[in-house]
This record gives sequence, C-alpha cells and structure tokens, in this order.
Amino acid sequence: MELTLENVLPRLIRKSGLKDIELAQKIGVSKAAISQWKKGAVQHPDYNHMIKLAQALSLDTADTSLLLHSAGYKMVKEPRWSDNHPVVMVYQTVPTTTTSIRRPVDFFGRTRVLEEIFDAWNRPVFEHIAITGGKRSGKTSLLNYLRDIHHATRLRAKQYRDWLSEDLQWVYVDFRYAKTLSLEKLLRHILAELSLPAPDACDLDHFTEIIEDQLTAPAIILMDDIEFGLESEALDQRFWNTMRHLASSPAGKRIGFCITSRQAPAQLEARAAELGKPSPFFNVFERKTLGALSPEEAEEFLTHMGITDEDSIWFIDKLGTWPVVLQECCKIRLNALKYEEQNWQADCLALKETYAYLFS
Repeated sequence: MELTLENVLPRLIRKSGLKDIELAQKIGVSKAAISQWKKGAVQHPDYNHMIKLAQALSLDTADTSLLLHSAGYKMVKEPRWSDNHPVVMVYQTVPTTTTSIRRPVDFFGRTRVLEEIFDAWNRPVFEHIAITGGKRSGKTSLLNYLRDIHHATRLRAKQYRDWLSEDLQWVYVDFRYAKTLSLEKLLRHILAELSLPAPDACDLDHFTEIIEDQLTAPAIILMDDIEFGLESEALDQRFWNTMRHLASSPAGKRIGFCITSRQAPAQLEARAAELGKPSPFFNVFERKTLGALSPEEAEEFLTHMGITDEDSIWFIDKLGTWPVVLQECCKIRLNALKYEEQNWQADCLALKETYAYLFS
C-alpha cells in the first residue's frame, strides 16, 4: 500500500478512538480540515498541524514517523520525548540550487509561460521559442520540465501534465557540453535522440536527408545555452542555416526549436553577423523572458516545503519571489529548525547580496 496520508491517517484515528470533531478541537483546526487530511486532499499539510495531530492521537515514535512520512516530511533525527509526547524534527528535501531542477515534481510556477509555450506546440505548424533570462533564473530547469512532464511517474497532487494534444519526440542539446561543439558528434546526437540511424560519414547533407526521409513523428529540439554553440568554430554559418531549414518544416516534417540564452534573439543575430556566420535561424523565435514567480506560485512552493505562513510572508516581503532565492531561504530556515539556530533571518537577508543581479 502506498504511504500516503489518506492510507495512514484514518487507521491512526480509528486506533485512538477519537472523533474528528474532538481532534479538530485539540489541534485548533476545523472538522473539515480533518476530513480533507483523511481524504488526501491537502498535498502537503502544515508541519505544526501534523505534530499537534500526533500529540492529540498520543502516537508513539513509530506511528509519529509514519504519519510525518505520509504527509511528505522526512526524518532527520530520532524523536525526543517531552511531556510524554514525541517531538520530531523533520525536513522536506529542498530542490537543489547548485544545478538545474531535473524532476517535474520539484518544478513550481511559470504557469503562464508554460501555457504559452505548449499552446505554440499544439498548433499544426510549430512556433519556435526563445527562453531568455539571467544566470540562475531557471532556464535549464524549464527545459527539463518541458521535456519530462508528459511521462513523469512521480508528481504532486493535482500537478498538471496533459499540456499537449499529441506525443512529441524530444532532443536535448546542451551547448556547454564539449561533444555538442563537434559538428559530427552533435549531428549524431540529434539523430540518436530521434531514434534515426546515423551514416558512417555524418555530415550536414546526410543529416538533412535522413531527417527529411525518415522522421515520422513531430519533434522539438531543445538547445540550452545557445550562445556557447554560436561561439563554437565547429558550428559555422552552414550549420545554422541547416537549423533554419529544419525550422521551416521541410518536406512536411514538423520540427520545433526551443532555445535558452541570456541574450535576446536580436542580440544573437547581431553576434552571429560579427562572427561571420549570419543566419536567418536567429530571427524565427518568439521570446519568453523568465522573471520571478508570482506571489501565489511562491506561496505554493513555500507551503509545499513546510514553511509556516508567517515565515512565508516574511520571505516574500523581504526577498521577493525568485525561485533560487526561495530555495536558499528554505534551506536556511529548515536547517535553523533542525539545529535550533536563531540567526536565520540575517542569513536569508544576505542572499540579496549574493543574488544582487536578480534584484537590479
């Protein structure tokens, strides 16, 4: 049986002999809240409420751990006892801030941008998207989400996944990765991602011929940090013109491009000209610029992390709603709870200097 609140809590309540209204009064919530928890309708209940619930049910160490795990919390140390009740310090794993987010379950917000992008790919002819934003603004995380959400096996309750009206093939190209800066290796990589055979001599002519003759399903090519590819001597004007040809749906094929860059498409186009490889490829994109999350999206993330309403209001008021800043704040706050530290607010405020470029 899956370890969820709806599978665990009803048994614990029956074992206690208490009625829902009695529990609600002990915890300080409504009877409806108890009912929602029992049904699993709340994706990540407040940590303090879960602790009060464990105390009201007089749970032992094992059942307290079971309850907290089923509510989405993870133990970091064994419970200690106070006044005959277990006091458990827990934490919710914070999505990494040192690398991009890999799992759709860890991705929050960006709803409007996602709607616009997927709408562009639900059309008979794909539009091409340029995602722009500063360092650590979440561009790569968004690409990972676009590629993986449709086949993800682990999602949050009510997390949406049916964005597209048909299955697409996905090609991910990371221009910071050395092999993508070799023309032949890059072409072989794209063909492999599309499950197409690569010839012994894989040049642009053979590559284009294989795409036009053998590609059967629509595909999206995701190009991350495209400015690094533009600077590569191995990727000349002919390469970028070939990409422009593919973007024009050759021979009835449906191929879409989604690039990320710190620069706008017009700046990429100008830089290509400076490098002696001007190409119309860089003027086909509709630009989507990543900014901070909306307050509602930020609140959803903080609630999921088990941050109290009071602390969430403080985070948003003092530090805004950039995802990377919120993730760092959660790490600081949860570690402060874990180690009983008091200076966490000062540590959070120091993030404004670390990420000053996001606030300018």
